[in-house]
Amino acid sequence: MSSRIVTRTAIGASIQTSRGLGLKHNIQDFTTLNQAINERTIIANLPEPITMGMEVLPVYDYQTDSDLLSSQYLCIGNGGHKVITGGNSTGTGSSVNNGTTNAIPFTVPVEHQATDTGLYNMIPFLGRTVAKGLTIAERRDYGLRRTIMKNGELWEFYFARKLKRDRLTPTINITHVVDGESSTAEFVPTINNLKPVHPTEDTSYNGSYATVTVPVEVVWDERQIQDIRDACRVLYGTENVAIISEISICSGVEKPIVQKYPNSGPQTPVNVATNTFFEAVACQVVMHITTYIPINFSEREYKLEMDFGATEPLYGVKAG
Repeated sequence: MSSRIVTRTAIGASIQTSRGLGLKHNIQDFTTLNQAINERTIIANLPEPITMGMEVLPVYDYQTDSDLLSSQYLCIGNGGHKVITGGNSTGTGSSVNNGTTNAIPFTVPVEHQATDTGLYNMIPFLGRTVAKGLTIAERRDYGLRRTIMKNGELWEFYFARKLKRDRLTPTINITHVVDGESSTAEFVPTINNLKPVHPTEDTSYNGSYATVTVPVEVVWDERQIQDIRDACRVLYGTENVAIISEISICSGVEKPIVQKYPNSGPQTPVNVATNTFFEAVACQVVMHITTYIPINFSEREYKLEMDFGATEPLYGVKAG
């Protein structure tokens, strides 16, 4: 499969702009994955009533929660690719050594638009029967819990995973391009950066750029790989659809669960112990990434390396 396609979303740009200017970020309808997992046209087999076994938590308050927003969740899907049969990505055939046209299927990525607020086909990280559920410790790593009825039994599936951010440190690098050759070094500010001078007349705007880099590694161990397989088998009837071809980095705020609806019968929520379980609110996609990870063929550990950051031209661009 070709290299990853990264699409930064309009919602992500709005959050970045609002945070940078100290403004409040309001949530529009049809922009959160919290809403997506409650849409019957997106998630099949939602229980009736839809509140069955679900939890209640404080809603997002843009006046108080805007400053708490951060990119801290990862969501996955299997809709970020399509299969082409034979030849190349244009659909034309290719000749093999024996002179015949060979229809060999292969995958190509399907990129997202900046206005896509959801995934093509979101899949869960794990599922359990509500009777079993997750422990307090296990629950800390996941979010976007959604109850689903399968074969007459109520299950809970988790569609978000928390990113490990405690050891992340941004680094600024400068890449200079001279005569087509590039060299990169870490940016270390000096007094000269604080008192810049005009570029000389012969300064060449040659594609040099500054990059902020934050390497992020997501690891699935053997148990977590099996969790995705099992969840897909329960939801879709087969582990063969346990493919990660789209990844979404999501912003949100973590809030404590305050009540829970019964798993059956009349739906009157009851209070739960405070600050025991937590959930993501205002979960919005800030970045879509295409990839191709056939989880069903992964037996042990799988590592996914990503780089969060931004690149800017060293000499800026003309506006207007």
